[in-house]
Amino acid sequence: MRLSNPMSGDQSVLRTMLLPGLLKTAADNVDRLNDPPNLFELGRVYLWDEPIPAPAHAAEPGAVLPHESEAIGIVLSGPLEPEGWTGAPRPADFFTLKGCVDALLGAVGLNGEYVPLGDAAQQAPYLRPGKSAVVSVKGAGETGVLGQVRPDVAAAYGLEGLEVYAAALDDRFVAAALQVIAFRDLGAYPPAAQDLAVVVGRAVPAATVVELARRAGGKLVRSVRVFDVYEGDQVPADKRSLALRVVMRSPERTLKEKDIAGVRARILKALEREFQATLR
Repeated sequence: MRLSNPMSGDQSVLRTMLLPGLLKTAADNVDRLNDPPNLFELGRVYLWDEPIPAPAHAAEPGAVLPHESEAIGIVLSGPLEPEGWTGAPRPADFFTLKGCVDALLGAVGLNGEYVPLGDAAQQAPYLRPGKSAVVSVKGAGETGVLGQVRPDVAAAYGLEGLEVYAAALDDRFVAAALQVIAFRDLGAYPPAAQDLAVVVGRAVPAATVVELARRAGGKLVRSVRVFDVYEGDQVPADKRSLALRVVMRSPERTLKEKDIAGVRARILKALEREFQATLR
Protein backbone atom coordinates (compact mmCIF):
# COMPACT_ATOMS: atom_id res chain seq x y z
CA MET A 1 0.00 0.00 0.00
CA ARG A 2 1.41 3.38 -1.06
CA LEU A 3 1.49 6.20 1.50
CA SER A 4 -0.01 9.59 0.61
CA ASN A 5 2.56 11.55 2.63
CA PRO A 6 5.79 9.51 2.97
CA MET A 7 8.82 10.73 4.91
CA SER A 8 11.05 9.94 1.92
CA GLY A 9 10.83 8.47 -1.54
CA ASP A 10 12.31 5.11 -0.50
CA GLN A 11 9.75 4.82 2.33
CA SER A 12 6.64 5.45 0.27
CA VAL A 13 5.00 2.04 0.72
CA LEU A 14 4.09 -0.06 3.75
CA ARG A 15 6.55 -2.90 4.22
CA THR A 16 5.55 -6.52 3.80
CA MET A 17 8.69 -7.93 5.50
CA LEU A 18 11.49 -6.78 7.79
CA LEU A 19 14.53 -8.23 6.03
CA PRO A 20 15.09 -5.45 3.42
CA GLY A 21 15.44 -2.87 6.20
CA LEU A 22 17.79 -5.10 8.17
CA LEU A 23 19.95 -5.80 5.11
CA LYS A 24 20.14 -2.08 4.35
CA THR A 25 21.16 -1.33 7.94
CA ALA A 26 23.88 -3.98 7.76
CA ALA A 27 25.16 -2.47 4.50
CA ASP A 28 25.13 1.05 6.00
CA ASN A 29 27.37 -0.21 8.81
CA VAL A 30 29.78 -1.79 6.35
CA ASP A 31 29.86 1.42 4.27
CA ARG A 32 30.91 3.31 7.41
CA LEU A 33 33.77 0.86 7.99
CA ASN A 34 32.09 -0.81 10.94
CA ASP A 35 32.28 -4.57 11.37
CA PRO A 36 29.42 -6.40 9.61
CA PRO A 37 26.69 -6.49 12.26
CA ASN A 38 24.32 -9.15 13.52
CA LEU A 39 20.85 -7.62 13.85
CA PHE A 40 17.26 -8.40 14.71
CA GLU A 41 13.99 -6.49 14.65
CA LEU A 42 10.54 -7.01 16.10
CA GLY A 43 8.08 -4.87 14.16
CA ARG A 44 4.90 -4.65 12.16
CA VAL A 45 4.38 -5.69 8.55
CA TYR A 46 1.36 -5.18 6.30
CA LEU A 47 -0.03 -8.03 4.21
CA TRP A 48 -3.00 -8.56 1.92
CA ASP A 49 -3.59 -12.14 3.09
CA GLU A 50 -6.47 -11.08 5.38
CA PRO A 51 -7.64 -7.59 4.33
CA ILE A 52 -9.91 -5.72 6.72
CA PRO A 53 -12.33 -2.81 6.18
CA ALA A 54 -11.29 0.64 7.37
CA PRO A 55 -13.07 1.93 10.51
CA ALA A 56 -15.85 4.48 10.29
CA HIS A 57 -13.60 7.33 11.45
CA ALA A 58 -10.99 6.70 8.73
CA ALA A 59 -10.37 9.17 5.90
CA GLU A 60 -11.98 6.66 3.52
CA PRO A 61 -14.55 4.67 5.54
CA GLY A 62 -15.14 1.23 4.08
CA ALA A 63 -11.83 1.12 2.20
CA VAL A 64 -10.01 -2.18 2.36
CA LEU A 65 -6.83 -2.15 4.45
CA PRO A 66 -4.01 -4.71 4.67
CA HIS A 67 -3.69 -7.06 7.61
CA GLU A 68 -1.27 -5.60 10.18
CA SER A 69 0.77 -8.18 12.11
CA GLU A 70 3.95 -8.52 14.15
CA ALA A 71 7.00 -10.14 12.61
CA ILE A 72 10.56 -10.94 13.65
CA GLY A 73 13.58 -10.59 11.39
CA ILE A 74 17.16 -11.72 12.05
CA VAL A 75 20.22 -10.96 9.91
CA LEU A 76 23.70 -12.35 10.63
CA SER A 77 26.43 -10.79 8.54
CA GLY A 78 29.41 -10.75 10.88
CA PRO A 79 31.49 -13.02 13.11
CA LEU A 80 30.23 -14.27 16.45
CA GLU A 81 32.88 -12.36 18.39
CA PRO A 82 35.61 -9.77 17.71
CA GLU A 83 38.95 -10.90 16.34
CA GLY A 84 41.40 -11.71 19.14
CA TRP A 85 44.92 -12.86 19.75
CA THR A 86 43.85 -16.50 19.31
CA GLY A 87 43.14 -15.90 15.62
CA ALA A 88 40.24 -15.13 13.34
CA PRO A 89 36.80 -15.46 14.97
CA ARG A 90 34.34 -18.13 13.90
CA PRO A 91 31.95 -16.74 11.27
CA ALA A 92 28.19 -17.09 11.55
CA ASP A 93 26.64 -19.93 9.57
CA PHE A 94 23.29 -21.67 9.12
CA PHE A 95 23.58 -23.46 12.46
CA THR A 96 24.31 -20.19 14.24
CA LEU A 97 21.09 -18.80 12.81
CA LYS A 98 19.17 -21.96 13.71
CA GLY A 99 20.50 -21.61 17.26
CA CYS A 100 19.13 -18.05 17.41
CA VAL A 101 15.70 -19.24 16.27
CA ASP A 102 15.81 -22.16 18.73
CA ALA A 103 16.68 -19.79 21.56
CA LEU A 104 13.85 -17.44 20.59
CA LEU A 105 11.27 -20.23 20.50
CA GLY A 106 12.68 -21.86 23.62
CA ALA A 107 12.29 -18.59 25.55
CA VAL A 108 8.52 -18.90 25.15
CA GLY A 109 8.39 -22.65 25.75
CA LEU A 110 8.26 -23.84 22.13
CA ASN A 111 10.33 -26.22 20.00
CA GLY A 112 10.94 -25.63 16.33
CA GLU A 113 10.86 -28.33 13.67
CA TYR A 114 12.94 -27.79 10.53
CA VAL A 115 12.61 -29.16 7.01
CA PRO A 116 14.41 -28.14 3.80
CA LEU A 117 12.88 -25.18 1.98
CA GLY A 118 11.65 -27.37 -0.89
CA ASP A 119 8.30 -26.24 -2.31
CA ALA A 120 8.34 -23.15 -0.09
CA ALA A 121 11.26 -21.72 -2.10
CA GLN A 122 8.82 -19.55 -4.07
CA GLN A 123 7.82 -17.84 -0.81
CA ALA A 124 11.45 -16.99 -0.03
CA PRO A 125 13.24 -16.53 -3.38
CA TYR A 126 15.92 -14.44 -1.64
CA LEU A 127 17.28 -17.53 0.17
CA ARG A 128 19.85 -19.90 -1.26
CA PRO A 129 18.46 -23.37 -2.07
CA GLY A 130 20.17 -26.16 -0.15
CA LYS A 131 21.13 -23.86 2.72
CA SER A 132 17.67 -22.86 3.88
CA ALA A 133 14.78 -24.35 5.83
CA VAL A 134 11.18 -23.86 6.90
CA VAL A 135 10.55 -23.71 10.65
CA SER A 136 7.28 -25.03 12.07
CA VAL A 137 5.86 -24.99 15.58
CA LYS A 138 3.39 -27.50 16.97
CA GLY A 139 -0.02 -25.90 17.12
CA ALA A 140 0.89 -23.12 14.69
CA GLY A 141 2.24 -24.86 11.59
CA GLU A 142 4.80 -23.14 9.39
CA THR A 143 5.85 -19.92 11.07
CA GLY A 144 8.89 -18.78 9.12
CA VAL A 145 11.95 -19.43 6.99
CA LEU A 146 15.69 -19.18 7.59
CA GLY A 147 18.87 -19.70 5.64
CA GLN A 148 21.66 -18.10 3.64
CA VAL A 149 20.76 -15.04 1.60
CA ARG A 150 21.56 -15.58 -2.09
CA PRO A 151 24.87 -13.90 -3.00
CA ASP A 152 23.25 -11.79 -5.75
CA VAL A 153 20.61 -10.52 -3.31
CA ALA A 154 23.26 -9.69 -0.71
CA ALA A 155 25.30 -7.87 -3.38
CA ALA A 156 22.24 -5.87 -4.43
CA TYR A 157 22.02 -4.53 -0.88
CA GLY A 158 25.71 -3.64 -0.78
CA LEU A 159 26.91 -6.74 1.05
CA GLU A 160 28.92 -8.23 -1.78
CA GLY A 161 31.48 -10.82 -0.72
CA LEU A 162 29.82 -11.50 2.64
CA GLU A 163 27.97 -14.65 3.65
CA VAL A 164 24.70 -13.31 5.04
CA TYR A 165 22.13 -15.43 6.89
CA ALA A 166 18.57 -14.33 7.56
CA ALA A 167 15.41 -15.53 9.29
CA ALA A 168 11.86 -14.23 8.92
CA LEU A 169 9.21 -15.34 11.43
CA ASP A 170 5.57 -14.33 11.53
CA ASP A 171 3.33 -14.00 14.57
CA ARG A 172 1.72 -17.43 14.31
CA PHE A 173 4.11 -18.85 16.89
CA VAL A 174 2.92 -16.22 19.39
CA ALA A 175 -0.54 -17.84 19.49
CA ALA A 176 1.09 -21.21 20.14
CA ALA A 177 3.23 -19.68 22.89
CA LEU A 178 0.14 -18.32 24.63
CA GLN A 179 -1.13 -21.89 24.98
CA VAL A 180 2.01 -22.96 26.86
CA ILE A 181 1.73 -22.96 30.63
CA ALA A 182 4.62 -20.75 31.70
CA PHE A 183 4.02 -20.91 35.46
CA ARG A 184 5.60 -23.61 37.58
CA ASP A 185 5.22 -23.74 41.34
CA LEU A 186 8.57 -23.23 43.06
CA GLY A 187 7.59 -26.00 45.46
CA ALA A 188 7.40 -26.27 49.20
CA TYR A 189 9.57 -29.40 49.34
CA PRO A 190 13.37 -29.39 49.01
CA PRO A 191 15.20 -30.70 45.95
CA ALA A 192 17.62 -33.61 46.02
CA ALA A 193 20.76 -33.84 43.90
CA GLN A 194 22.75 -36.84 42.74
CA ASP A 195 26.13 -36.75 41.00
CA LEU A 196 26.86 -39.57 38.55
CA ALA A 197 30.17 -40.11 36.73
CA VAL A 198 29.53 -42.27 33.66
CA VAL A 199 32.08 -43.50 31.15
CA VAL A 200 30.93 -43.36 27.50
CA GLY A 201 32.58 -43.38 24.09
CA ARG A 202 34.25 -40.14 23.05
CA ALA A 203 32.00 -39.98 19.99
CA VAL A 204 28.83 -39.86 22.10
CA PRO A 205 27.61 -36.23 22.36
CA ALA A 206 27.21 -35.00 25.93
CA ALA A 207 23.89 -33.38 25.02
CA THR A 208 22.53 -36.79 23.96
CA VAL A 209 23.57 -38.32 27.28
CA VAL A 210 21.91 -35.47 29.18
CA GLU A 211 18.66 -35.77 27.20
CA LEU A 212 18.43 -39.54 27.71
CA ALA A 213 19.15 -39.19 31.45
CA ARG A 214 16.41 -36.56 31.75
CA ARG A 215 13.86 -38.77 30.00
CA ALA A 216 14.86 -41.96 31.82
CA GLY A 217 14.74 -40.29 35.22
CA GLY A 218 11.03 -39.61 34.92
CA LYS A 219 8.78 -36.91 36.29
CA LEU A 220 10.82 -36.32 39.44
CA VAL A 221 13.83 -35.04 37.47
CA ARG A 222 13.97 -31.26 37.24
CA SER A 223 17.34 -30.86 35.51
CA VAL A 224 20.41 -32.75 34.32
CA ARG A 225 23.68 -31.06 33.43
CA VAL A 226 27.32 -31.94 32.81
CA PHE A 227 29.61 -30.29 35.35
CA ASP A 228 32.89 -32.09 34.55
CA VAL A 229 34.55 -34.04 31.74
CA TYR A 230 37.57 -36.30 32.26
CA GLU A 231 39.80 -37.83 29.62
CA GLY A 232 42.97 -39.41 30.93
CA ASP A 233 44.80 -42.45 32.26
CA GLN A 234 41.90 -43.59 34.45
CA VAL A 235 39.58 -44.29 31.50
CA PRO A 236 40.21 -46.12 28.19
CA ALA A 237 41.73 -44.05 25.39
CA ASP A 238 38.56 -44.17 23.29
CA LYS A 239 36.28 -43.11 26.15
CA ARG A 240 35.65 -40.20 28.49
CA SER A 241 33.95 -39.67 31.81
CA LEU A 242 30.99 -37.30 32.06
CA ALA A 243 30.01 -36.07 35.51
CA LEU A 244 26.25 -35.49 35.60
CA ARG A 245 24.36 -33.56 38.25
CA VAL A 246 20.76 -34.73 38.48
CA VAL A 247 18.35 -32.53 40.43
CA MET A 248 15.07 -34.08 41.59
CA ARG A 249 12.03 -32.62 43.31
CA SER A 250 8.45 -33.64 44.05
CA PRO A 251 5.69 -31.04 44.30
CA GLU A 252 3.85 -33.24 46.80
CA ARG A 253 6.38 -34.54 49.34
CA THR A 254 9.99 -34.72 50.45
CA LEU A 255 11.84 -37.36 48.46
CA LYS A 256 13.00 -40.47 50.28
CA GLU A 257 16.14 -42.49 49.68
CA LYS A 258 14.20 -45.11 47.71
CA ASP A 259 12.84 -42.38 45.37
CA ILE A 260 16.32 -41.07 44.71
CA ALA A 261 17.76 -44.55 44.29
CA GLY A 262 15.00 -45.43 41.82
CA VAL A 263 15.74 -42.39 39.62
CA ARG A 264 19.46 -43.17 39.76
CA ALA A 265 18.90 -46.81 38.78
CA ARG A 266 16.65 -45.89 35.83
CA ILE A 267 19.16 -43.40 34.48
CA LEU A 268 22.11 -45.80 34.75
CA LYS A 269 20.14 -48.63 33.15
CA ALA A 270 19.10 -46.43 30.20
CA LEU A 271 22.65 -45.14 29.65
CA GLU A 272 24.06 -48.68 29.83
CA ARG A 273 21.49 -49.95 27.33
CA GLU A 274 21.87 -47.08 24.85
CA PHE A 275 25.58 -46.17 25.10
CA GLN A 276 27.12 -49.15 26.95
CA ALA A 277 27.95 -46.65 29.68
CA THR A 278 29.57 -47.74 32.94
CA LEU A 279 29.60 -46.07 36.32
CA ARG A 280 33.02 -44.73 37.18
